[in-house]
Amino acid sequence: MKIKKNKQNSAPKKPKAKKTKDHRPRIKKHHQSVFKVLHQKHQQQKNQKIDELEMIAAKLAHEGDPEKPRNGSGGKKEVIVKVNEFNFFYNKGKKQALFDINMDIKENTITTFIGPSGCGKSTLLRSINRMNDLVEGSVSSGEILVFDQNIFDYGYDVTELRTDVGMVFQKANPFPISIYENVAYGPRSQGVKKKNVLDQLVQDALEKSAL
Repeated sequence: MKIKKNKQNSAPKKPKAKKTKDHRPRIKKHHQSVFKVLHQKHQQQKNQKIDELEMIAAKLAHEGDPEKPRNGSGGKKEVIVKVNEFNFFYNKGKKQALFDINMDIKENTITTFIGPSGCGKSTLLRSINRMNDLVEGSVSSGEILVFDQNIFDYGYDVTELRTDVGMVFQKANPFPISIYENVAYGPRSQGVKKKNVLDQLVQDALEKSAL
């Protein structure tokens, strides 16, 4: 004889837990698309730079120095570097080297930093192309805009920045390779591979240096 179980006395069933949608793949895909856009932008800038260098080499070969005439003293000059409330610290913020720096650097002008040893001149110069990123324990706040772009923004291409903002040191630091290879290193790092273009750029640089 079969006895039916009383449904009222049976233990209640636990409600099924709702499955939450995992958004991680979507986030990962979003990050991939962001990096893809940044890579495409960097590649476009690199190709543009190669075209500019090849055009300069072609003009040098046929017309001489292609530099644009500088603005007259009466013309309005564009601000190309702008520093806003910039502070810089060494030793993980324990030692402050720069205090609330505000300044504009205009195109086709010579700007000179004058001050005693250790006052922060080189620190500010290195900050403009983010060479201080390589200093362990360095911290900064504020903004530095180069061509109206904050160089500390997320995703800013530091390599591209350092091709636009270079530094010439008091003491030459050539690589242990030939003079030709030292001069050609810059254009090569920008993607220039044509030997005739490199030859023209190297020749022009050496002639301007009286070498």
